[in-house]
Amino acid sequence: MRMKTLFSTENWQTLQFAVMWVFQNVAGADGNVDRKEQQALKTVTSNSAKFKDPLIKELLLSLDVNPGLVFRQSMTDVRGFQQGLKETAKIVDKALEPKDSIYFKKTLIAIGFYIANISGEINSEMSDEEATILANLAFLLNLNVDELAASPSIEDIIANL
Repeated sequence: MRMKTLFSTENWQTLQFAVMWVFQNVAGADGNVDRKEQQALKTVTSNSAKFKDPLIKELLLSLDVNPGLVFRQSMTDVRGFQQGLKETAKIVDKALEPKDSIYFKKTLIAIGFYIANISGEINSEMSDEEATILANLAFLLNLNVDELAASPSIEDIIANL
């Protein structure tokens, strides 16, 4: 079953934009999106098959076709990232089982975590600004501390990249 069929065209686009909003906020934390961060996003999208969740796999594969276009569209979306991520949470909460919705939202945070740490080893290069941004993104996605701490961990979700 194609996961995309569970969503309207607008909602699917919102899910695509959610990945880009996470990327832009984390990569742009220092005011500069560098090549390593851009490559990290490419690594995430081109390795979509390594993710366990079928929705994430399909969504990231759809982004790998033309990530630049989706990125530009997400940056001009009238909702902005805050309202957009809140809508993302509502979309997946409505369409998916609770555990699947939490996993999807945790995967978005895991992608941000991967991008934040791309300059070095896990936990060694994330700035305070990036950590604060990730916490804010989790809040916007309606993830609580217990959900973030539950298995699988953020690190486990991105371990195979």
